[in-house]
Parts: sequence; structure tokens; C-alpha cells
Amino acid sequence: MFSETRSFSDSQQHAGSILGWDQVYDQLGRGALSSELAQVCGSRFQIFCEVLDKRVVQNGCAPKGRLCIAIPLMAPRPPVMQGHEVASGGVALLRDGEEFVLHAPERMQFLAANLDIVSFARHAAVELSERQLKRLKSASQVLVGSDALMQLRTRVVPLVRMGAQAGTAIPEQCLESALLEAFLDLFLAAEDEVRSRRGNLSVSAYLVKRRPGAALAATRAAVERARPVWAICASAAAPCNTASSRSPACARSNTCAPCASTPCDAPCWKAAWRNATSAKWPRGRVFFT
Repeated sequence: MFSETRSFSDSQQHAGSILGWDQVYDQLGRGALSSELAQVCGSRFQIFCEVLDKRVVQNGCAPKGRLCIAIPLMAPRPPVMQGHEVASGGVALLRDGEEFVLHAPERMQFLAANLDIVSFARHAAVELSERQLKRLKSASQVLVGSDALMQLRTRVVPLVRMGAQAGTAIPEQCLESALLEAFLDLFLAAEDEVRSRRGNLSVSAYLVKRRPGAALAATRAAVERARPVWAICASAAAPCNTASSRSPACARSNTCAPCASTPCDAPCWKAAWRNATSAKWPRGRVFFT
């Protein structure tokens, strides 16, 4: 078991010190950073608390094979996770290497924890209802009552202190079991998926800036799903006028004007392109089966 408490003046050094996370911290606030990190890690769990005095954008991937939760302990305004504000009483979720973008405001204190996803799934299948399991598989946030949230804080935060102070004196299995019970109680108390308002548009702009390849891949996939008119005509071995939309005669007869004998049930290519480029980004993977 590993535990440490450190202070930093560099955002990238802070990001690289959190074990198991492939991430980058970009400082947006002016001035020298002053941050703190306390973490305790076992073979199948991790808990860490971080304090950031400047506005920071966190971008990267969660650990593989883990179910991760995160809650703000203190913040002057709500952080923005995956383009949505983390609502009051909201718990953010990440699963098995999922990519994330988090806009953390200045003076934010954050609590995060993760468990082995297979071990948790085995216990959750017994403890949670079908509806709760379904929510757990896909929701980016869950909403819990203030009492349940306070209970989570009072049970998990001391585990970091215990691990840091006692080191290996406390068996790793005891800390893991305590964290597992806290996770199960949290999701048993979850009310529903959070429908928070969208965050600032700078989140989307930052995502495209940091990961242009992902944005391009998503657009290409959306275009392929749309199957515009020229693809259908090409598969029918008939020429098609792709320089403009279908003519009024084509629209009335539901055929392509240059190849009137070929039925065409697709929208014109301009409409197909609009639909493709306005398609939503694909949701994250589902890892419980």
C-alpha cells in the first residue's frame, strides 16, 4: 500500500503524482500555483484529496479497470465535468479508462476514489436493484441527498488520513472493505441521474483543442452512419449528381434525377451532412454486463 501527502507549485507535477491517472493539468488562473495532494493506494483501490488555489483544466483518462467517483468538498462555484456542471449533491462517475475533461474553479477541494470494477460489480449485483445498476452503467453523474453525501465524506476522507498516518499498520483489505461499503451505500441512496445545465462552451472548445483526433473521428463516424445519397447510388452502380441537392422532380418521385430508375429513400446530401455534423458525440462505454 502506498500513501503520501505533498504540496506543489507546478500543475503538471501535481497531475503526474496521482498514481494510475493519465492526465494533464493546464493552469488558467494567473499567478503561482499552490496545491496539495493526499493519496492512499492499494492494489484494488485508490483515494485522494486535492486542493487547487488556481483555476485548472484537467484532461485525460481514468485508470483502467476501475469505477471512479468524485465530489467537490469546497468550491466557490460548481466545477464542470464532461460539459455539465457537477450539481449540488452530484457525484461524478468515470469508468474503465474513460476520457474526461474537468474545469476546476479556483480554491477547489476535491475528493476522488476508485475501486476495482470487477470486484465492485460482483457485490453490486447482489446489493443494488436493476434500475440502480442501469443508472450506474451509463450515468455521468448521480444525485444523492445531503445526508448521504455527508456520510460519504465522513467515511472516506478519514481513510486517507488513516492510510497516510499508519502506513502498512492498517491492513489494506480493511481500507478496501470500508471503501466498498461506502460505494454501495452511496449508490443505494442515489436518487436519479443528474439533469444539470450545460457548462460554459469553453469546455467543448478545449476538448477539440486538446484532442482534435477524437473530434475528427467522431465526425467521420457520424457521416458514415448517415449514409448520404451518393453512397446509396454508388452501391446501386448508378451515377448520381452529387454537386447539388435533389431536383424538385427527384423529391416528388422519390428517385435520383440522373438515374430515375433507381429508388432513393435517403435525404439529399446537404440534409445528410447537416444531420451528420449535428449528431451528438457517442456516449461512454458500458462496462457492466
